[in-house]
Amino acid sequence: IAAAVAVVCTLGIALLFHNKFIHWVDRRIIKRVADRKIIHQVRRWIVSCLQYRQYPQTLVASFLLTGFVQILRILVFYAVAVGFGIHVPVTYYFIFVPLMMLLIILPISINGIGVREGSFVAFFALVGVPSSQAFIVSFVVSVLTTLMTAFGGVVYMFDKNAIKPMT
Repeated sequence: IAAAVAVVCTLGIALLFHNKFIHWVDRRIIKRVADRKIIHQVRRWIVSCLQYRQYPQTLVASFLLTGFVQILRILVFYAVAVGFGIHVPVTYYFIFVPLMMLLIILPISINGIGVREGSFVAFFALVGVPSSQAFIVSFVVSVLTTLMTAFGGVVYMFDKNAIKPMT
């Protein structure tokens, strides 16, 4: 699944640089339903994306960095599981963790709490991990993520050189 998402993203970026495709979408889809408010929002989003065509290095760097961060996220789950004595091949983490992340972004809970743990338990039950062990791995990763994010927030608050948002 991760490979399929990577292929779709790569194709999407490639299409972003293909003028004929952009004009086709504009003529065939956008202009036919241009009177709807959501289409105006979509058009603004497309224009914003098209502005990045001027900076292909930034797009490639962003894409690679995002992929690297996702791989690290998967490896954190793997490392915590190994720390708890759960020995499941890492390939299962590369399958299950992206699926879990997709479930977490659904607007059905606050910050994915409960969804993360439940999906982790369900997926790893398929490979024989007891639910109590799967739950604790997911919970510990959640706590670690929250602590690291909070630490980054504190550093940002006291960083004199940080770019502050305009209010």
